[in-house]
Amino acid sequence: MSQPLTFGIEFEFLIASIISPKDSPPEPAPGKVIRFPRSDGNGASIPRFDTHRHIVSILQSASFPAAQKEGRGAGDYTRWGVTGDSTVEAPEGTGWDWIDVEVVSPIFQLTQENLETVRKVCALLRKTYKYHTPRSSGLHVHIGDGDANFSFETIQNLITFLWAFEPQLNTLHPIWRIDSTYCLSMRNKSAFAERWYHDHGERPLPLEGVLELMKPRTMEVMCDEASPQIAKYGAYNFLGVKSIAGGRKIGSTAFAKPTVEFRQHMGTLSGEAAIAWIKTVGGIVQFAKNVDPITLHNLLSVLQYETWEKLGANRDPQKEKDLGPTLAESRFTAVDLFQYIGLTESAEYYRDKMYDNDTPVFVPDELTTVTVEDKNGGIKDIPIAELPVLLRSWDYETNSRLQPDPAEYARKQQRRKLWEAWKRLDNTMQARGSDRMPVDLESKFWPSGQMTILPPPPPDDDGFDEFGVKV
Repeated sequence: MSQPLTFGIEFEFLIASIISPKDSPPEPAPGKVIRFPRSDGNGASIPRFDTHRHIVSILQSASFPAAQKEGRGAGDYTRWGVTGDSTVEAPEGTGWDWIDVEVVSPIFQLTQENLETVRKVCALLRKTYKYHTPRSSGLHVHIGDGDANFSFETIQNLITFLWAFEPQLNTLHPIWRIDSTYCLSMRNKSAFAERWYHDHGERPLPLEGVLELMKPRTMEVMCDEASPQIAKYGAYNFLGVKSIAGGRKIGSTAFAKPTVEFRQHMGTLSGEAAIAWIKTVGGIVQFAKNVDPITLHNLLSVLQYETWEKLGANRDPQKEKDLGPTLAESRFTAVDLFQYIGLTESAEYYRDKMYDNDTPVFVPDELTTVTVEDKNGGIKDIPIAELPVLLRSWDYETNSRLQPDPAEYARKQQRRKLWEAWKRLDNTMQARGSDRMPVDLESKFWPSGQMTILPPPPPDDDGFDEFGVKV
């Protein structure tokens, strides 16, 4: 009998604290640890380490082996590791001192007993701390085949599966986890997709992508084809299996892991949600490992019915009106996919949890920074990437009856970019207490359009919201 697959999981979140002994918490946090014993060191980063050290002690007290893991070395995966993650952005104006945290599990066999350990750790963290899982946080799951690397056939089957059914998998995640900075889309940002668009001037059809990705090649080339320019930021990260296939010794570097990393799940400390996702991605990898060519071919044949997929809020409404709902939201959903490959439990879990996402418009930035004056008269350069996200659909793009001649279209496009730059700057100055920009952003000078507001993150499946408060 073959050994079960292995898994590891990474939780990204923030912990609320009060660093100064002179400060009081902005609101009651009964039963939560919000002040952390200081170490003997000095420096601005010490509170961060003190918090991480406290998490380690709490885990150890509950008989979970744990250690601090500062830095990005190869790591010890026999214990729970506690470190920070500066990509998890703290909210402003709450009155709390937020500490970024990443808790990394040991390498586990994918068994129910080990999944229950994950549930217990999540419950312990929720019980002990006031936490927050902002949109910038994620939950990452690594799936491996024990101490061995996956076979070429398994990875090729998996890459083909993930390419084919990315729209279905996207419906399991909120809009801010779709093709975002640290979980990039294979269909949009992989080396293969980028090259195809460069050569053909259009995106490959789903079946065209399948045929290309199924061509014979080496493991390293295949992983490169399925990955974005920065491979570790793909929604599916194959850097580990590529490294091992290229001759790296397992554990010799932080990336030398014989695993595939699934990075798309939003941040959560819900044990139920974490376990469901581990089982789902583990089941997908198991399917890729065991499936015979005929069964896989029959499954992939459903792509002939995919006539379109959601790419941006500006064009999606008209396409849905003309072509009907996408395949992933109608005739072959994630639930149908999971039932087909034998993941009945996943199908039932996600049946009432799928998102009807309208992907936001991604605005190309003309600038890298903007300069603003804060309420105290100070001048600051703010990176564009830190400014508020703009979600706006434009009538000149969404309604074909309003499409002007090429010169008129270019004029509207230019004014749109100028409007976006002013809007970002205006939002930032308001947030920092400065006067508003002396520009009428509602003037008829600008192209007409509508703003889209992102919904708030849903509560965790166990009834806790993103701030760790029972709802």
